[in-house]
Amino acid sequence: MVIIRLRAKTLEQNMFNSSHLTSLISIVGKTKISVGPDNTMPYVTDWTGRFRGITNMVLHPGTVAELSAVLNFCNTHHLPIVPQGGNTGLVGGGVPLSGETVVTTRNLKSVREINLDTGTVVVEAGVTLSELDSLMVGWESGVRIASRETATVGGAIATNAGGLRVLKHGSMRAHVLGVEAVLADGSVVSHLAGLVKDNTGYDYAQLFCGSEGTLGIISAARLQLRRIPEQLTTIVVGCQNLAECYKFAETMRNGKIGHLLYSAEFMGGEGLELLVTHLGVKKPFNTSYPFYLLFEYATAANMVAPLIAAMNPSDAVVVDDARQRRMLWELRERYPEIGGILGVPLKMDVSVPPQQWVALHRLLEIAVKNVDLQSQLLMFGHILDGNIHVNVVSEQCDTNIMMSAVFDVVVSLDGSISAEHGIGTLKKPWLNLCRTPSEIVLFEQLRAAFDPKRICNPNVLC
Repeated sequence: MVIIRLRAKTLEQNMFNSSHLTSLISIVGKTKISVGPDNTMPYVTDWTGRFRGITNMVLHPGTVAELSAVLNFCNTHHLPIVPQGGNTGLVGGGVPLSGETVVTTRNLKSVREINLDTGTVVVEAGVTLSELDSLMVGWESGVRIASRETATVGGAIATNAGGLRVLKHGSMRAHVLGVEAVLADGSVVSHLAGLVKDNTGYDYAQLFCGSEGTLGIISAARLQLRRIPEQLTTIVVGCQNLAECYKFAETMRNGKIGHLLYSAEFMGGEGLELLVTHLGVKKPFNTSYPFYLLFEYATAANMVAPLIAAMNPSDAVVVDDARQRRMLWELRERYPEIGGILGVPLKMDVSVPPQQWVALHRLLEIAVKNVDLQSQLLMFGHILDGNIHVNVVSEQCDTNIMMSAVFDVVVSLDGSISAEHGIGTLKKPWLNLCRTPSEIVLFEQLRAAFDPKRICNPNVLC
């Protein structure tokens, strides 16, 4: 198991002194500052357990004015910070690896506006995606990720979160109509009107999507919610091989009700057996299969069943009952937990053009075993957008060698080394595989324009 730890020398350089602490208490109040290992522990380890850092303190500003004052102070005193939302990231982007101060947005919880006519809301960055789903009857965020109970709006925008309904609604950037953000020097920029037509210059709201906290801290956003379908049908299909999986999925998308397809998910059979054995999840069929597909349509079961029957699958279940649907979705939403059963997983989310999906899966199996024959490999993901989540558990392989092997395959198929989770710290050494030198220079120039002293999440992205 490889744990990525902080660099102690940098930590020493970033230590707060007593005058800093006194000043920050005067800004946010003593109750909004966490100090000491016991109080800061939840903020210094990522969800996977692979990244572990250390911090002198965690700041919990409760208003945009407090957040602004905090960043102004840190910028003035050259104190690097790591923004953090729900701390559900998977690439080390929210972990203070070099002793940075953590600035969490979890206390920014205000719902500033709800527009029933347009289905839009203005919420602060600490509102969770689950809370966002509950704001208006008949509407939901449209961004469905397993961590939605704790993942925040600000974090989802900063990482351009994807999830289970990208096929229908797009990733987080497709939902963002405007952003308010606090820049490194404490300046607040806000453009939240959300007009359908507004051609008044740079769309910096989109620039903050996927910025990973390097341009400033998102404090609020105007978001477009999506109407909840009157009826949903969930389907699980057992498949014998990868080619059958992809052909089945393509037929579902291109059929006469393909426009009603919300999700198309893939799971490996070995992983599903582990899920059943260790977590007590119920199997969809009595027979086991090498691969499983899960689909969701925005229509009734009697509209979907004939389409499924015409494709003559080895096994399939089609349900539109809410309870039964939840049971089927549990298979996919709990699938990422399997890596934790086996050990500390190295998580890599990658994507290729959809037509290369079968080749990607096959070549990754070979590449991972070539690095470590004893490694345990789990793959699952979103079959029709070319995204595979690669989870490798290995007690002996070098993390860099394993990641290089996986990314070499991805790049050979004209893919991306990060489909959903961002670059963070984990993938930073390989950014040049997907971005040209000119693009990386542009990234650096943009970053310098927003944050000349590079205090905002200094160790991530570029």
